[in-house]
Amino acid sequence: MTLKDGCRSLAVRARFHESGTATDMWPVDFFDRPWTSWGTVTFWSPVRLPALDALRAAIREVVERDPRSTFGSTLDLASASWRRVPPRHLDDHIERIVAAAPEPAPGRESDFVVANLAPTPFTDPIRMVFGTESVAFFANHAHGDALTNRRMYRALLTADPDLILTAGERIPARVVFQALAAQCLRSPRNAVRLLRSASGVVASPPSGAAAPWATSEGWVSPTPEHTKILARSFPTAVLDDLAEWRRVHAPTASIAAIMASTVFVGLLEAGVPMDPTQVHLMFDARRYLPGRHRSSGGNLARGISLAVDPADPVAVAAGIRGVIERFLPLSTLVAAALADRKGHVYLDTGPAPAAPVKLIFSWVGQDPGSADTPWLPDRERLSFGVSNEAPPGQLSVIGWRTGDRVIMNTMVDGRCIDAEKVAEGLDSLFRASSLLSEPGRPR
Repeated sequence: MTLKDGCRSLAVRARFHESGTATDMWPVDFFDRPWTSWGTVTFWSPVRLPALDALRAAIREVVERDPRSTFGSTLDLASASWRRVPPRHLDDHIERIVAAAPEPAPGRESDFVVANLAPTPFTDPIRMVFGTESVAFFANHAHGDALTNRRMYRALLTADPDLILTAGERIPARVVFQALAAQCLRSPRNAVRLLRSASGVVASPPSGAAAPWATSEGWVSPTPEHTKILARSFPTAVLDDLAEWRRVHAPTASIAAIMASTVFVGLLEAGVPMDPTQVHLMFDARRYLPGRHRSSGGNLARGISLAVDPADPVAVAAGIRGVIERFLPLSTLVAAALADRKGHVYLDTGPAPAAPVKLIFSWVGQDPGSADTPWLPDRERLSFGVSNEAPPGQLSVIGWRTGDRVIMNTMVDGRCIDAEKVAEGLDSLFRASSLLSEPGRPR
């Protein structure tokens, strides 16, 4: 811990005592601190929903059994600390974070999310809105990454306090540091790679930077009429199409790399002014942890930019391998937390000027918990998840496979990016292989 960290820790402790009790506030966990200005939303339909009174009672029991549960806390953004909800206000707090709303009409599911969750303050670690067979969840990213939160959401739908408590278990920070040390000890070359990668971590946007994607009062600062959630569902035959293109043209490229290139080219051809110099991909650092911790909860995913041609899946695949071999997901995870970018909240200074759009792409693969989600039988499933992590001029696209469908979704700030063009670009996944050139040949 640096001197700066030590002084900050003392200041936070002093604030605890000023509040009247040493347990009213406590710091956000080490690897969660950089994420307190980010939020994610997930939507599922049709699913079997619990009785809301039963769910609220289960959450109250969780808070009584675990006084530091995020369900009974709010975020103090200034100090990156959790603040316990006073017992006399707990029922009102739970009533607010477990809310009901009219079931969305078919095709209006994204409107349901924006209307009900856009007003969610960042000080709420988690909030959920229930229709009659649809549910939308908001989670501050300090609550956990996608793997962590999807597991929690499935537990919430059971209204079982034991399952909710188990789903909330998080990895101890020491396990990540031990994994980092183990990589260094394997060879001096590994240690050099880790040091070089850690020194290259880029900090958050400087204070005062235009960032209409996060404010202290709302999930996203654009009003609902400016915010568009695009959720696209494709048959898994599109993956077969991509696999055949890979077999013929790029056997060394992963499906994730090919999909990233396909999305990039599709957006470009639809008229979205894409940045041709790099692509930003999400990586899960759990791959470097001991086996028993590879499904642990917490914030263990990192976004890393590859300075390659996004339209070339072979180049993207080589960039991915380089990132993994150099342990960048692990070392940058630690470096970012050490930098203590403690959830600074940037003011909305308006839409960014016109500039090339950088793609942030995340391919989750097979949703590991889809089979555990209480889908209603014999109905078409709709599932999407979006994040507000992309600043203006960047487009975060998240994809995964669930059942016999491939899901692609994003959230667009219409003040900066044309949502209709983005929708057209995502729909190009239907003709994925025809978008990609044979490696080594110009488009």
